[in-house]
Amino acid sequence: MIKILVISVGLLLSSCSFKSEVKTIKNENVGTISMSVPKDWKATERYNSKNKTSFYNLISKDADFNLDVMFNDTKQMRMDGLDEKNLESYLDTNGSVVKKQEAAKQPKPKRFGKKSDGVYVVLADPNPKAGEFNYYTQGIRYLGNNKVAVFILYSKEDKEDTLIKTLEMMESITIK
Repeated sequence: MIKILVISVGLLLSSCSFKSEVKTIKNENVGTISMSVPKDWKATERYNSKNKTSFYNLISKDADFNLDVMFNDTKQMRMDGLDEKNLESYLDTNGSVVKKQEAAKQPKPKRFGKKSDGVYVVLADPNPKAGEFNYYTQGIRYLGNNKVAVFILYSKEDKEDTLIKTLEMMESITIK
């Protein structure tokens, strides 16, 4: 039993390009969630008992970004009918206010993951204020059986490294 666990954790870690540790979160609507998280990112878990959503917040040691990840089923998150084929519709409806602010660019959502079961969009603040986050990246990954992981990445700089780690972390999510 221990060998199987070590092998599965090793396989999970080997799919990431960063030094990571596996975090486990329990959610009554989703199950036991595991994901590989960069070791140098400070992680805090929260739980909203009203809609039974688990929140995971990650911050870099130099505070140049803030990442929120939410786990729940589509019914509790009011996303009935959402599946891996229409994830872009979530970004279109949920990001409409932000998209209006960036109407000139109209960024296109991009798929990610080996199964293309995730989608994200990166938006830039056209009028950034000193000290505020300049970039807003929103995404969602369909985990199967009406379960989703939604993420919002606020960052001061458009660092590809941070986005790649975020997408790899989202891809590493498993549910039991």
